[in-house]
Amino acid sequence: MAANGATAPRRSTSDYSEVQASRLRTSLPLPDVLRNSFRVVDGPPSSATGNPGGLRLYFLYLGGRVIRVVRLML
Repeated sequence: MAANGATAPRRSTSDYSEVQASRLRTSLPLPDVLRNSFRVVDGPPSSATGNPGGLRLYFLYLGGRVIRVVRLML
């Protein structure tokens, strides 16, 4: 399904090679890290060393923002 709820257009099986079709039919298990729950934790504010203004030019949306840390809940 598409994001708006409409059914996405399907491709014919003849559009795929034999290997691609085989991969589409095979269901792979999720890795353990994706099967378990995890939560996002806010870390301390980041600090740029050297030239913070220059670093902001390279990382426009990250300068001085809180770092996000993902911790697994075991």
